[in-house]
Amino acid sequence: MQAVAGSEDSSISRMTYLAEHPSVAPPASKEPEFFTKGCHKHPDRCTPAQQGHYLRETLHLDAVVASNLSVAAFEASTHYAALGPELARPLAAQLPWLRLVASLREPISRQLSMLAHNLHKRRAAPSCRRRPYPCLLQSGYLGGRNYSYPLSHWLAAFPAEQLFVIQYEELVALETQGAVLQRLQAFLGLGTGLSPQQGPSGSSGRPPREAQGQGMAPAPVLGLYNHKKDFYNPDGWPMTRQEYTSLVERVRPDALRASQLLEKHGLVGSAAAWMASWEQVWQDNLDGCHAEGDCLIRLT
Repeated sequence: MQAVAGSEDSSISRMTYLAEHPSVAPPASKEPEFFTKGCHKHPDRCTPAQQGHYLRETLHLDAVVASNLSVAAFEASTHYAALGPELARPLAAQLPWLRLVASLREPISRQLSMLAHNLHKRRAAPSCRRRPYPCLLQSGYLGGRNYSYPLSHWLAAFPAEQLFVIQYEELVALETQGAVLQRLQAFLGLGTGLSPQQGPSGSSGRPPREAQGQGMAPAPVLGLYNHKKDFYNPDGWPMTRQEYTSLVERVRPDALRASQLLEKHGLVGSAAAWMASWEQVWQDNLDGCHAEGDCLIRLT
């Protein structure tokens, strides 16, 4: 079995969590981007040497075979999910058993998180930290077919039972994280090799600071390994109410289409509940704006 986790939000945390499972062979590198960089978005164009290296070195083919196929191999490249039009059908033809995992984050938070990543990598102008709105508009990912279009291609190429879609906010919320991780293990056929309360190596395994000393039960620990939002504008990203409202109006139609698509294929229980979560995020940010119209937009 091979599972490819293909969206950027929480991918390091999910990978680190799964890597602790006794029936998992973790990848040699977290984001090999084999089908995007190595094959240039055309899986059928990878050379035999490239394919061999990917199978042996990245996915540990020898260890999987030695286990009599009882060990799962996976990788967590972040660009696959958005490339459904290019990758879905070729991958389904070559790897029909593939299982796919994706987490979808509230889209404005997602793009602000990507902006923080680009600032960290010096791929965005420093002014984007003080004035993110025009930088977000230039990204081209807000609105249009951000989630729904690539999703439609993955769902056309693979049976719905081979896809597992997580709402990012449900994955990181302490109240729901344990149940999500249990469902993820079950989807991957891993049984209960990891307890939802078992923290990955390198995470503290403790409840958050505010819960310590208050008699609260230990929370499920996923671990945070790439948390740039705490460094870039931790108190919120400055925008006007008008700017943020315009972003919400841009992303809402695509978010609604994506949630309805997921409901149609039985991947979520309710499109309305999915949307309600994101609508609450948007309203909370708007409610936090000052009377003069200045806002600090908090990421999920």
